[in-house]
Amino acid sequence: MKVKIRSQQKCFCGSSFAPTARGLYCPKHPTVAPTTFYLDFYWLGERMPKLSGFDSYRAAALKAASIEQEMETGEFNPTHYLGSGKRSRNSHKFGFEYLFKEWLKLKEKDAAKDLISPAHIQELKRRQGLYIGFFKSTDVRMIHEKEIHDFFHALPDHLKPKSQKNYMGRIQV
Repeated sequence: MKVKIRSQQKCFCGSSFAPTARGLYCPKHPTVAPTTFYLDFYWLGERMPKLSGFDSYRAAALKAASIEQEMETGEFNPTHYLGSGKRSRNSHKFGFEYLFKEWLKLKEKDAAKDLISPAHIQELKRRQGLYIGFFKSTDVRMIHEKEIHDFFHALPDHLKPKSQKNYMGRIQV
């Protein structure tokens, strides 16, 4: 199970509640259970904020199963679980716009070393608006084949097939 069900409550003896086949119970007093629960889980190596507010183990287990299924099917969206105004600690480091600009800086260094032509850099800079305009601050770890396909279909109609191919070639590298 990727999503752990936990409780901040302690047993009257001071012990933390431990998971069992029936739910969370005190190891010393097997009939004593907590009354509030929260979910604890990681996404792409980063701990998500606690998802709390469950007043039954069953409700927490159903939500945990739902989140795990979203993760397995690729439908998981971490922003749905961050709460209002909260952001992942390192989310900007994985944002498309941030990484695209960092990549462009590396390409400029390559051009300074005559590894690629200055004209190529100018072309990348000219095209960056279309890439950034589409993907914005999307977490690159969440960009999959569907998002690339959507980008292709969002390219302006006036672009010739060769230009469309060039845009796609840059994004798939």
